[in-house]
Amino acid sequence: MRSITYKLTLSFLVIGITSIFLVALLSLWNTRQEFSRFFANRAQTDLVTTLSNYYASNGAWAHVGDLFLPSTSAPQPGREQHPIPPFTLAE
Repeated sequence: MRSITYKLTLSFLVIGITSIFLVALLSLWNTRQEFSRFFANRAQTDLVTTLSNYYASNGAWAHVGDLFLPSTSAPQPGREQHPIPPFTLAE
């Protein structure tokens, strides 16, 4: 028969490892959520800036869709390509 010290040590070890695993899993999940939120906010800010600049220079929304057509030119160095979030433009 094993001693109570052995059983308690094993129990605390299992609880400790389980706790570490859960904290790591929750940290990973939270980090992914925050990165997704960060990139979504950044894309939204970029979109608002692009649309504001377009309207300021043209005074109307005519042909605004041309801004979002795929570019045939090579990507510019130092400029990242981000997906455009879905949006509806109402005049």
